[in-house]
Amino acid sequence: MNRIQFITGLFSLCVIQAMTAATALNVTQFGAKGDGVTDDYAALQAAATAVCKTPGATLVFPPGTYKIDRHRVVGGAKKNTTKDIQYTNCNGVTISGYGAKIDVQGNFARNPDVYPTSAYAVSYDEGIIPFFMLNSTGFTISGFELDGNVDQMSRSPIVIEGMNAGVLTRNCNNYQLLDLYIHHFHTDGISLGHGSTVADTGATLTNITAKNNARQGLSVLQVRGAKIDSSLFSDTGVTGNYGMHSPGAGADVEPERTPPAVNVKTGLIEFTNCRFEENLGSQFISTVPSRVESVTVRNSVIRATRAGADPAAYLNAAATSVNTGNTFYLAAQKAIVLGPTSAVHYPSLVQATYSGNTIQASDRFGIYPPIQYAPVDFVGNTVTVTPVAPEKAFLMFSNINRASANTFNLAASGYAGNTGTLPYAIVYMGVKTVTGNQYTTNLTSPKSFYTIYYGPGMQVSAEAFLTGTTFKGLTIQ
Repeated sequence: MNRIQFITGLFSLCVIQAMTAATALNVTQFGAKGDGVTDDYAALQAAATAVCKTPGATLVFPPGTYKIDRHRVVGGAKKNTTKDIQYTNCNGVTISGYGAKIDVQGNFARNPDVYPTSAYAVSYDEGIIPFFMLNSTGFTISGFELDGNVDQMSRSPIVIEGMNAGVLTRNCNNYQLLDLYIHHFHTDGISLGHGSTVADTGATLTNITAKNNARQGLSVLQVRGAKIDSSLFSDTGVTGNYGMHSPGAGADVEPERTPPAVNVKTGLIEFTNCRFEENLGSQFISTVPSRVESVTVRNSVIRATRAGADPAAYLNAAATSVNTGNTFYLAAQKAIVLGPTSAVHYPSLVQATYSGNTIQASDRFGIYPPIQYAPVDFVGNTVTVTPVAPEKAFLMFSNINRASANTFNLAASGYAGNTGTLPYAIVYMGVKTVTGNQYTTNLTSPKSFYTIYYGPGMQVSAEAFLTGTTFKGLTIQ
């Protein structure tokens, strides 16, 4: 190597080292203490501004508790200049906080200040969003615990939700949220595509735990293409004295706009290996097919056994929905709802498929049929109904396209005799095709039996009654 080559190589190495040093930022450089006592608000704002000016940079939060000891007051005599921690035009950055907790002030009251309607009021007092991602691409946020401290908060009963979340995105693309524990925010744990006329695209969420938030664990608003994997959404609405805001769901796909009010329709949303458990609202919900193009939920667990929770435990009414390989645990009066709750939404349905699911229900409400015909296929599922008291009917399937190749296990605890109104284990009415279903029971009394009712005008074939003589099929022509 000659002298010129050596000098050139040395210069190149120095440049690379300088660039590496320049792109590795630490919140302590901006004055953050992480001691759980100092108000680190100003330092976190400064760090957010700095990292967004350096595309490809990494911002590290060392282990510790980063306290935000203030909140936003957006109007009135006490209005302040406090803002969310906003990351704007933040491209290709990594924000890492393994062992770090951001502790957001929650010990304040949300009083009624503005009355948009006669029934409800808006409060000027709002919590701070620690990660408000705006117009940003290719970022990763990983490793944090985010605590909104809503259990220390109070509010007037007429005060509505406000704006507060652990992570909120708006007009962002190709980003990752990874290994986050987000809890006790007075609105959502995570809100994706919030308030934008340009939808987020390419969102990936992995190993997220969202618990004890007041309104939602996860809201998917204006988003085109999202994969949510190996995540837990639980105990929404369970916040101590603060209470909950409707809808109180574990996860909700609920866009506010459709084109042309937004550039693309929300859709291509996939949940895999997730858990939706014991939320006070629905465990999972997507209610407006005209606004949501497609949602898939696969290989996930849905548990609805909490007293007082919404009866509609699960409703996926995207225009096209796939619900497959899931396990449902449903207490009495908790249901999988197979169609929208309002007739106005039915014309927008394209196809709903329930296949390969395992459903453990506690009464006849475990599966709730559509209120009018819907293109629903219920195929290859295993359904066990174990009533705590005798029932006059176990399940009703009506107004759907197909019920086929399912296995129904009907417990003897549900036997209520064969007299009276609807003395049937399962009733099929207005189902286009019923075929290849199997029925089992532990009801063994030779004088007792379950009847399967097949309504008129349906195609019925290859039904199998596998346990003794305790089933009778009745077809009305």
